[in-house]
Amino acid sequence: MGRFIKALGMENLPNAWNILWDNMSVVGVNAPTLPEFLEYSHKNRNVMSMKPGMIGLWQVQRKHFTKEQSDENYVDNWSLFMDLGIIVKSLKLFFTK
Repeated sequence: MGRFIKALGMENLPNAWNILWDNMSVVGVNAPTLPEFLEYSHKNRNVMSMKPGMIGLWQVQRKHFTKEQSDENYVDNWSLFMDLGIIVKSLKLFFTK
């Protein structure tokens, strides 16, 4: 089933549904797995105050930081301009691959 969905290019359809229902953002932090969530320190739990995103800071700067560092940086420095920059960088990466 997963291969079929991916072959049709619909692997992000559940994310789009969650964005429409306001459970997720277009840009945001990475949604951690349960083990990752339980390992977060108190400071990292601030990351959980923001909605997860379909794209995030880590996708555009993964060579330089871990997911956790990128999420902390995103939460600490969030702005509309940051989100717009992440969208632009994501589009550049998408179209240059």
